Amino acid sequence: MISKFIEPKILKKDLEYRLDLKAERPRKRNSRLNPEVFRRSPYDSMYIYRIDDLASFAVFGLDVKITPTGEVKIIEVNGIRSGMKGFKEAGVQYEETPSVEDLRRRFPFQLDNDELWRYIKAEIDGKNSCDEALTTHINGLGDAPIAYIAARLIRAGQDPHRMEGWDAIIEQDMQDYLDFLSPYSKLIFNKDSMFSRELGNVHSGWESRYGHFAETLIGIEKILHDKLQADRFFDECRGIKPRTHEYTEENFQRLVQTEKPKYVVIKPHDGARGEGLIIVSATASPQERPAPTYGLVAEAFVPSKPIFSAKDGQYHDGCMRYVLFVEEGKRGEVNLSPFGGYWRLCPHPISEELNLDGMRANLAQGAIAEKVSPDDLRTVRTSIERDIPTFYKAVVQRANPEKAMAWLMNEYSKLEKR
Repeated sequence: MISKFIEPKILKKDLEYRLDLKAERPRKRNSRLNPEVFRRSPYDSMYIYRIDDLASFAVFGLDVKITPTGEVKIIEVNGIRSGMKGFKEAGVQYEETPSVEDLRRRFPFQLDNDELWRYIKAEIDGKNSCDEALTTHINGLGDAPIAYIAARLIRAGQDPHRMEGWDAIIEQDMQDYLDFLSPYSKLIFNKDSMFSRELGNVHSGWESRYGHFAETLIGIEKILHDKLQADRFFDECRGIKPRTHEYTEENFQRLVQTEKPKYVVIKPHDGARGEGLIIVSATASPQERPAPTYGLVAEAFVPSKPIFSAKDGQYHDGCMRYVLFVEEGKRGEVNLSPFGGYWRLCPHPISEELNLDGMRANLAQGAIAEKVSPDDLRTVRTSIERDIPTFYKAVVQRANPEKAMAWLMNEYSKLEKR
């Protein structure tokens, strides 16, 4: 028997803790993200959001190589959860981040306090300005619409990485239910209940106006999660992306014969962080390779040009992490906003021998983060701007529910004519 009454405030704090919310975060009554905002139709809002000029958007974290002959090759495409901690490790600042000298020049009067400026410089250098700039850019599309889209992602079981404000919607449902909860509900509370799964008190207008953004983004993330599926959308710009094959004995032999690589990469179709990746010689016998199993893919290993590391004074194979925000306008135009790139150099220097740590460039596996030269960054940017819009349009064609339905009906009509 429970003898002690649990106060509503204590219960509320516990619920917020269980939902990983920022407990007791103060919220202004006139805030644009006050929970009451979502009870009204978005059409009644006095605010004009930039997202209203768009049809879709996504974040791409591209893993890119520059080959010894100067070609740009995309090895993999990651989505909104693309890790960016390497920017800070490499000492890369977002290109629009003002330096300390810029700030001193902008200061309205001369301030000769060197200790203060050293403190300011340490603060700037200690931040991941590329990641912060991307977060600001995403939420700058419209704080309330992005909060709604993020809440939709949560309901679909996806992490709304870098998308802020979703807790305003969850808080709205939470507070309404708290008004009716008994003090004993804490004992049977399930964090997978309506609080984290439903958007019951949101005006239906939010779904009609911004639901397709969430559905498309969810679809894009699902496509990118499967390396084999994502690869197919490069068919119209195949020059920038080596083909990914389902790993079978027949496909392995065909890959070796047609692409003539020295080495072949075998990895999980949904893997991340370089886990489960194996590299074998193209001449390896079936006994020297993993047995073909569902879920594995095979790709030709693409060597990079030798990249010098200032940290050990040696040349390494490397893969650039290049991050950009992609947006599609209502007329179908695709615009790219880059947020920089840095080299991830393999832990071991280039060698003539087959060495996994000399050929796998993932931070989680000990890769070295290095700055990219302006020339290499321009080379990659030129190729990305040429081919990624084509790739993105193909992905959205399948990820957007309305476009996917139109595509299916078109394919069906072709079958009828046969």
